[in-house]
Amino acid sequence: MNMETAFRDLHRAALAMGTVLMADAPAEKLPAIEAALNGGARLILEIGALPDPDRVLLVLVEKEGRRHTVVGITAAHGVLQ
Repeated sequence: MNMETAFRDLHRAALAMGTVLMADAPAEKLPAIEAALNGGARLILEIGALPDPDRVLLVLVEKEGRRHTVVGITAAHGVLQ
C-alpha cells in the first residue's frame, strides 16, 4: 500500500467515524460544542493505542488546551457517553 492510498483510506475512515460519533453526541452538548468551536476550539478523533486500538473518542480541545471527551465508542461496548 502506498502512502497516498493509506492517507486517503484513513481520511475516509475518520470522516465516517466522526459522523457516527457526532450523531451519537448528546443533544444537550451540541450548543456548547458549537460555541467552543466558534471560539477557536477543535474537535479531534483520538484512537486507542496500538496494537489493539479498541476505542475511538471525539475530543473537544479548547483554545487554552483543556480537553473534553464529547463521545466515544469501543469495539466491545459500543457508544460511551
